[in-house]
Amino acid sequence: MKRLLLAALSIVLLGQVLGGTPAQARPKDRSNTLEELGLSPDQKGKLLDILRSGKEDAYGSHRTLMEERGRLFAMYRDYDLNTGKAKDAISRINRLQLEILNASLDRQIGMRKILTAEQFYRLNKAIGPEPIGPERWGDGPGNSRGPRDKKMPQIDLRPGQQEAIEKMWKSQRRESEQAYNEIGRDLRTINSLYDDYRLDDRQARKLIKNINKTQLELLKSKYDRQIQMRKILSEQQFRTLSERLHKPGSPPFGRRHGR
Repeated sequence: MKRLLLAALSIVLLGQVLGGTPAQARPKDRSNTLEELGLSPDQKGKLLDILRSGKEDAYGSHRTLMEERGRLFAMYRDYDLNTGKAKDAISRINRLQLEILNASLDRQIGMRKILTAEQFYRLNKAIGPEPIGPERWGDGPGNSRGPRDKKMPQIDLRPGQQEAIEKMWKSQRRESEQAYNEIGRDLRTINSLYDDYRLDDRQARKLIKNINKTQLELLKSKYDRQIQMRKILSEQQFRTLSERLHKPGSPPFGRRHGR
């Protein structure tokens, strides 16, 4: 019971800021932590209620998000892209991303309604929250490290095509890098808010909205790149480039979601 509650608590205190799976939070083994906290039976019961539902929601939301992203990636592999379905998928993905971020904040608020400041800081110190940064975040919650330094493979292109592709490639990398920097900045700020018992939830909610806005911009940027690719390349050129860029099962013209 003690070990179960401690592990569950670590999921919340480590933030779940980025919407990763609960398995990503690995608590340190602190067998005396709960005794040191001096939790009452009522506190333990309320914590377990929050944590059980939170764990189930985190797994479910993450699984649904990965399924939605997988469907979008599959669409991007088809030269005859169904733009309507792709846009709908982007909307669903970003809505899920926002729900995951908001759920993390709601759990943080719930923790503070149950624990005293002293109990909160003791638990935080005992578990030793690890820094959570953009390396755990992808287009949405996922495990990705941002734009990869991947060179475009050479295929048989006309000079005008080659120039257009290179220009698009460089522009995408530049925009992605800027977006990831913005997300990383906001995530670090949220994590600092989560470390403080006197959580400024209004500021955290504002940052979450800003992160989600940037997430949507990234999704739309990748969509725009897909449209551009099809305007520049013939169907055969598109398929050849896709095959050389990615191994089977990996997302097209972009980062892999997960490692």
